[in-house]
Amino acid sequence: MKHIHRYSGLLLLCFLSSCAGGGSNTNPSSIDTSEPDIIDVGELEADPEDTSMSKEDRLYSELWRPQYHFTDPDSWLNDPNGLVYADGVWHMYYQATPHQNTYGTKYWGHAISEDLVHWQFLDYPLRPDSTGDMWSGTAVADPENHSGLFEDNGHTGIIAAYSTHRQTVGIAYSEDGGMTFHKFSTSAPIIPNPGANDFRDPCLFYYPEDETWKIVIAGGYLRVYESENLYDWRQCSVNTSIQTECPCFFRMVTEDTGEEKWVLTCGARGYYVGDFDGQRFTPETKYIEMNSGLDSYAGIIFNDAPNNRIIMLNWMSSIVTQCWQAEGKWNQQMTLPLELKLYRNGDSYMLKQNPVSELNILREKVLLDIADIDASDIDVLEGIESNTFEMKLKVDISQTNDFDLVLASDKQGTDEICIRYEKKGRRLSVDRSKNKYGFSNMTSINNHYNFTLGAKTFEDNALDLHLYFDVNCLELFVNGGTRYIPMKCNPFTSSKAMSLTGDSLYIKQLKVFEMRSSYFNYKEDIHGVHLSNNGPLYVPLEGRNQLEVASFNDSTISIENLSPTLCSASMNHNFIEVSGLASGTGKIKVINGLRYKEVEVMVYDPNDQHLVNMLGELNTNNASIEQTPFGLHMSTPSGDGFAISSINLADFTYSSKVTINSGSAAALIFRANGTSSFYCFNVDNGGKFYKLWKRMSSGFADLQVVSDSSIQLNKQYELKVVCAGSSIKCYVDGVLKISVTDASFASGQLGLNVYNADATFSEMIYQ
Repeated sequence: MKHIHRYSGLLLLCFLSSCAGGGSNTNPSSIDTSEPDIIDVGELEADPEDTSMSKEDRLYSELWRPQYHFTDPDSWLNDPNGLVYADGVWHMYYQATPHQNTYGTKYWGHAISEDLVHWQFLDYPLRPDSTGDMWSGTAVADPENHSGLFEDNGHTGIIAAYSTHRQTVGIAYSEDGGMTFHKFSTSAPIIPNPGANDFRDPCLFYYPEDETWKIVIAGGYLRVYESENLYDWRQCSVNTSIQTECPCFFRMVTEDTGEEKWVLTCGARGYYVGDFDGQRFTPETKYIEMNSGLDSYAGIIFNDAPNNRIIMLNWMSSIVTQCWQAEGKWNQQMTLPLELKLYRNGDSYMLKQNPVSELNILREKVLLDIADIDASDIDVLEGIESNTFEMKLKVDISQTNDFDLVLASDKQGTDEICIRYEKKGRRLSVDRSKNKYGFSNMTSINNHYNFTLGAKTFEDNALDLHLYFDVNCLELFVNGGTRYIPMKCNPFTSSKAMSLTGDSLYIKQLKVFEMRSSYFNYKEDIHGVHLSNNGPLYVPLEGRNQLEVASFNDSTISIENLSPTLCSASMNHNFIEVSGLASGTGKIKVINGLRYKEVEVMVYDPNDQHLVNMLGELNTNNASIEQTPFGLHMSTPSGDGFAISSINLADFTYSSKVTINSGSAAALIFRANGTSSFYCFNVDNGGKFYKLWKRMSSGFADLQVVSDSSIQLNKQYELKVVCAGSSIKCYVDGVLKISVTDASFASGQLGLNVYNADATFSEMIYQ
């Protein structure tokens, strides 16, 4: 593979993924079509004399960045789209919002792999056009040129079917092995919407029995279309009893009886097994649960996989929780690739899902390997610590009562994940409610999953648990893959301890493997540094503060105080303790092997009053606020975040000093009715303008926009609004920028706003 980016110190192994299955109604004419950077996966190289860090190198040391699950360097991702195998290469196309860690305009991203473990990010092959954003779909190889689109040029042709945010379907094809695509049309859909509210996520395949191409389309009712030439499509059937999105439709042969059946998966949450006559799918089963939990979705298979393997990849995101909030420069991830096999189950059928065997190449070392142990009075996992590991556990349930398997523990019982087995009723539960740093907004049902295990799933009186833990997620396979439990979980990375305890516990087998990163080569002593706070560490003069720190491995973390006259610093177990010596701003370097992070330290005099807040208590919406010695720090995970006060005024002067620390915009809110209607005066670093706009029940409206190319991050601006009747005047640093007349709202609350940003507000004054 060609090396695109090479750095003097490190060549980063990284990949891209992004987002599908949904999109914003972005005007295609406003889309940035400039060529994105291409990042190569290549072989990792390290110069032991060079401790410089590339941008990507820093990104993959982010807090909660998984180390062997697919993530994008700096972008949002969601649904896998066209997954296909061709010419010895696995292609992963997926929904992408390039270089933006929030949900936005959708492209198809592209990554390739030769082993399903290490991925190389390539260019965006499908980009928005006048038909809309590029939403979810599928891709198939055409080695026998059934389409007639391809010449013998040494590459297998690949055909993609995609949907758009306007709920239509398009077709594109690739003559160069999936690197670039030609769309049949960029101005009109190939399959127009028949009048349905939901019409998307096409699943394309060739049906040799009648030598036609078929497409299964859902998003609503399940529809089947067919075509001889990929241009002219006719509807074959509509099944109003099946309504889903992200359908995946494929043949399978049962492992035990040799029957050929068709399987329809519904967003990888469940599936049907039945027959297909080329026109209509006829289920023989009821809807069968596929994933136990809500943290995996939109799975599809790699088409044309060798040896008739059925390998599925899912988008891993807890859709009903705050996991849609950005966890770093990246946002969202994929599950591990899963191999599916079909079995008879009485009068029905059953899919078993297990991780692909290719993952074994990531096993770094064996942390524990024991068998046939009576562990009733001992904890065999005591002293074993890791946050990137694989575990295989078999317990003899004929000799075992209840037991607890605790992972990602801080040893204090305040940060842990507990897997519990209760013999009575064969109950298995997974509890992530004690995640100290993550998922604070989750509802109780999503904190704690409970399952009853079918008696037929146990073999040889053994409960079989096979699990993978990777910094921010857990994937659990029960009893040979008869139940699959994917789960996001954000413990801090220093919470690495684990335990296995029970009053009566007989272990048939227990193996724990340390897993190496698919990004970094641990043998080259390249390790991540994680901090409990990526923002400034505020330290009072002649006082102290501390910062928790951790690494993936067990190597010793060291620190270098770059500002010794400002502060003193020392390590105390997993904490950096800092004492303030003089007021000012400095830095401390936290070092682990060849990698490091610099922590900004701000020492302040508690007697100085930098913050004046006349707004009182603020109610937040999609935002977090923190009072610091330098102002009120406010941030939002994505989109607009609000902090609204109870102060309600008609005519007033309202001002605040505002600094955008990172991201797009910060603003003053006034004459507000909560977040349903208001005026907003903002400074926008992304667009380089000041803007006065309003929100009404009918939508949003700009009142006046003033461009200013000098707007920048980390610069303080004093925003001031003067309201008198219908007259609204907006000032920046004492200079009148905007003057309008608008009588939409006569009075209302005062507040603050940030948009895709974090900012600091100080001296919030009204009169």
